[in-house]
Amino acid sequence: MKIVFLSAYSGVINRGVESWLHEVASRLAIHNEVTVFQIGSPTRNQNYDTKVINIDIKWDKKGGKLQKLFLQDPWSKMIKEFTNACADDIIRINPDVIIPLNGGYEPIICKKLCHKLRAKMVCFSHFVDSTLFFYKPDLYISLTPFQQKIANLMF
Repeated sequence: MKIVFLSAYSGVINRGVESWLHEVASRLAIHNEVTVFQIGSPTRNQNYDTKVINIDIKWDKKGGKLQKLFLQDPWSKMIKEFTNACADDIIRINPDVIIPLNGGYEPIICKKLCHKLRAKMVCFSHFVDSTLFFYKPDLYISLTPFQQKIANLMF
């Protein structure tokens, strides 16, 4: 099975989702073809492919709550640019499963790619936002009971 992960900040910072991704991708890569799209450099000692997308992150940029709500803040725009930059390579790979990890524009664009490629979109509750529920993943995996309650209300 071909599995693609999108994790913009992987290789740049090492927080929860980035560490989780490396662990999960490493285990899935034992029996599957796994590709991780990220902005930063690949992790050492990995058994999966990494595609580095060269996008400049402007760490000092901030946006207001209203901008964030309508995905017009600098971070949402950067995620949109990152995801669009991944699209051609994702089409070439033709994965069975696409797993967006950043939210915002990422599940929107990934769901369109899934329709085009007849792939499945799997989302984990690392992020919970309106775009996730509007574009309904084929599989949603809650990591906590609280997130499961929210998902049950939305699906």
